Amino acid sequence: MITDLKHKLNARSKYQLERGNLSGDVEVLIRTQRPPNHDQQKQMREAGYRQRTRVGNVLSGVVIDVCHLENLAKLPFVRKIELSTPMFQES
Repeated sequence: MITDLKHKLNARSKYQLERGNLSGDVEVLIRTQRPPNHDQQKQMREAGYRQRTRVGNVLSGVVIDVCHLENLAKLPFVRKIELSTPMFQES
């Protein structure tokens, strides 16, 4: 099972993390192996994750501090983590 944070992040998220300009709460999209059960949701909360929405095995929410990303990535049922990116208005 892959538990290393860098293996669970997409390329854009790795770049954001490596730049080191993230701090405080981090909005994320998470893909899990299957829809998380009650115990798995509890483990995610204990790892610093706060869920906003869920559709099947895709969840959106907030990691309460960037330092908790590693805790979330260590959970074996978490498959992918994508950090949110700023949206810019088209001109």
